[in-house]
Amino acid sequence: MFWLDLTFVTLAMLVVGGLRSLTGAVVGTLAVTIVREILRALEQGIEIRGHNFAAPQGIQEIGLSLVLLAILIYRPQGLVGDRELGRPKVT
Repeated sequence: MFWLDLTFVTLAMLVVGGLRSLTGAVVGTLAVTIVREILRALEQGIEIRGHNFAAPQGIQEIGLSLVLLAILIYRPQGLVGDRELGRPKVT
């Protein structure tokens, strides 16, 4: 079975972090997960002084799309690029 939502999120994680490094994949996964969880909480609504404020349904997909577009426009190499964390390479 094919899930378009899961495929889009997985690709967004890789693109946001950077396709050329393992560090980028981890950073992208963390960034996209944090954005999705914040937007999910907004979709469910926030109660302030007895009033419930909720974002419209689908805000997760819209927000993730905007993050992905911003990364592709301003940092096409991703947040990390081809840099890796860890020990320096021995030449």
